[in-house]
Amino acid sequence: MRSKRVHEAEIRRLFNEGRYYERMKAGEFRAYIVRQKLVTGGDRRIRGTTSETVEYVDNHGNFVARVHQFRWPNGMLGASGRPDPKALWHEGVMYRLRTDEDWDIMPWDADER
Repeated sequence: MRSKRVHEAEIRRLFNEGRYYERMKAGEFRAYIVRQKLVTGGDRRIRGTTSETVEYVDNHGNFVARVHQFRWPNGMLGASGRPDPKALWHEGVMYRLRTDEDWDIMPWDADER
């Protein structure tokens, strides 16, 4: 398996151009929350939201993407209103966010799956 560490702008571009979020919402992928925590401190703009790490898998159970998102109590996504990709299986390559840019989720290595 080929793996490539990229800057956040590159993984976001691939995620957005591939319409992964829209495809998940349309039912092409399933989304599973793998970590969830209520934000009670820190930046006041996100207090009261839930920090979520979510994995997308295809209908065969294969990994597609791992994203981070903030969810408001009303169910809407906070911040940009879109998930922030941290890992993405795209065209036979596992793209992962550079470690020095991965500030909002726990370290994760796709090879551990």
